[in-house]
Amino acid sequence: MQGQSITRLCPTCHCEFATTTGRIRDGRGIYCSQACYWAKAPPVTLLCEYCANPFPVYGTRERQRRRFCSSACANAAALLLPEYRFWLRVKKLPGAGCWLWLGANRPGWHGVVIVHYQRIPAHQYAFTIACGCTPAPGFQVNHHCDTPLCVRPDHLYIGTQAENMQDMCARGRHGNAKLTEAKVVQILTMLANGVSQCTIAQQMGTTQTTVSGIKCGKAWRHVTHPAPTPS
Repeated sequence: MQGQSITRLCPTCHCEFATTTGRIRDGRGIYCSQACYWAKAPPVTLLCEYCANPFPVYGTRERQRRRFCSSACANAAALLLPEYRFWLRVKKLPGAGCWLWLGANRPGWHGVVIVHYQRIPAHQYAFTIACGCTPAPGFQVNHHCDTPLCVRPDHLYIGTQAENMQDMCARGRHGNAKLTEAKVVQILTMLANGVSQCTIAQQMGTTQTTVSGIKCGKAWRHVTHPAPTPS
């Protein structure tokens, strides 16, 4: 129920306005407008993301949207693109924790960022911003940590794909990590003796794709291929 219509005095602008007893009972009808309400409410002080100067903000919506103290700072920050936009999509965990990329990514894989119409791995772009260099041909940006979405520069290093695969196997993150060198030797022996890849996969508790990679030398290439058993 709206209740009886009454006239009140706005505590901000001191102008009379019409309201109802129902609105007053619900805790409303105190101010004549939203402008007077926000003007009376205590402001929240934020820091400008460009100049780092404090500035007052009124209201929850403004608190969520405002990042700059003025349009001049907003325009200046826009000139820093795409680096500025990139770091806005990064969540920095406290201490020595990872800096997680919150933008586009392939599920279970690295983040992706588009710079000058080119798709670049997010961790590689973070390394380029921090160090000012890109990997030479044959090299790539690898992780010291075990977090594909991490873009923290001191968690990254320039290395090769072979070094990356060795790190993955050492940390148990590689798909072939459940195999051991002894099992790989058994797989190679069975392959040399003509056993089918599907049969080997079933017996060794792995996949046919893994067995195929071992046969082609794409995985476990450091294990010596044994000679076939004479019949």
